[in-house]
Amino acid sequence: MSLDWKYFTDNLKKNDLPFLDRKDIDENDLRRIWKDILLHEELALEYAKKTGEVNKARTEIEKIKEEFHRKIKNRRFYTSWEAEKIIERLKPMKAYTGMKEDFSENGLLINVSCGKVPEDGNLKRVHDTCIDKIKAFTGCKFIEENPVGFVRMKCKVNDREVPVTYFLYLEERKMPEYEYHKPPSIGRLIRDGEYYG
Repeated sequence: MSLDWKYFTDNLKKNDLPFLDRKDIDENDLRRIWKDILLHEELALEYAKKTGEVNKARTEIEKIKEEFHRKIKNRRFYTSWEAEKIIERLKPMKAYTGMKEDFSENGLLINVSCGKVPEDGNLKRVHDTCIDKIKAFTGCKFIEENPVGFVRMKCKVNDREVPVTYFLYLEERKMPEYEYHKPPSIGRLIRDGEYYG
């Protein structure tokens, strides 16, 4: 039997997704299943390239990921997939996930650029504007900013409410290029030394 991309998506639907209905499931199971989904996604897309069905395979994987999150309900298990959904809403702001792994039990971490360092040094104004934009783009609810630059919010992704920490960072301003005189060459120094010697 020759394998195609559907073999991998069917495997997830038959084995991993039904396992999520068990009552005795724990965080280790969630971790294993999520890693399994990511591995099967990689393999499915690799095989889909051969038949030119990458978009179909992506759509199927997306449905599987949605089903995974629907089944885990309000468990304390948050994924890079959820972070990406929030990052999509943040456009045109520059943002990327700060998560070290593809999942976390403590919530999501998203890095957001709030623009350039202000010339007047008023960071509070820049942060407040940035927080307002994040709320407007994502619909997330503000909880607190503590410490400065780390903003905690609650965000909806599909039917789940997930805790998100936004790290607000500022991009350095480009320093103006001043004209400067090149240091004299060694040959010039030797000549001057001999002349003034």
